[in-house]
Amino acid sequence: MSVMIGLVAVLRVVVVMTVLQAVIVRQVAIAAMSEAVQMVSAAIIATLLGVQAITVVMIVAPANR
Repeated sequence: MSVMIGLVAVLRVVVVMTVLQAVIVRQVAIAAMSEAVQMVSAAIIATLLGVQAITVVMIVAPANR
């Protein structure tokens, strides 16, 4: 039962992160494509991916025990 709750939580996090990434990518695409903007957006997306990975691990690890 707790595994299902964990999976639902993971799915919610993944959906939210994916939406955030899509919004950021779209905003960056609309904005002027200077080198600085590309570097910043890449850093933001990398950070989001890192947070997503850490969150998923933190939720899944206890659920698997």
